Amino acid sequence: LVTLVHKAGSVSPLIANRPIRTSFVQHLPQASRRYRHYLPTFPTAVECLDLDGADLVVSTSHCAAKAVVAPGRALHVCYCHSPMPWAWGPAGERGDAPGGFLVNRYRAWDLRTAAGVDAWIVPSVEVRDQVRRIYVREATVIPPPDDSSPRFLQAMRDFIQQAQQDFHAGRIGRRVAEVVHDAG
Repeated sequence: LVTLVHKAGSVSPLIANRPIRTSFVQHLPQASRRYRHYLPTFPTAVECLDLDGADLVVSTSHCAAKAVVAPGRALHVCYCHSPMPWAWGPAGERGDAPGGFLVNRYRAWDLRTAAGVDAWIVPSVEVRDQVRRIYVREATVIPPPDDSSPRFLQAMRDFIQQAQQDFHAGRIGRRVAEVVHDAG
């Protein structure tokens, strides 16, 4: 598991008991509480994450994690909660989003890095439409899990298995080596 910032106690024991590697943002003052203040560092931090040896990268993103650089011929699947809401939502469109003058820079970076995603999964039809409009990419809708059903994990497994077949025909022995997610 690789993440920009990890806050102890913020994830389930299933995740917390795995080895967790973090970015340099983790080592900045009060990063686990004030990570949003370090937004300007996220593009560099996520692009510097070392995923060597991974055949499959699954990112979960509402901001920067989709920009992770997948090694070699690794398949990169992104579960996109939403394209950067502050950059692409109403405030971004009006030009009064936090960071104001940086919004266009973040948008350009966001569009450029979206090209590194091989397959998109989204939680809703609304987000699918945003991905289509902003990134000009198709996405598969897999609604988020609820506590009473294993359907989400099975749907994710099925999607990833199909994506592996589609994107890497002929390659076998796939390892799910890395999972990357945004802080917060």
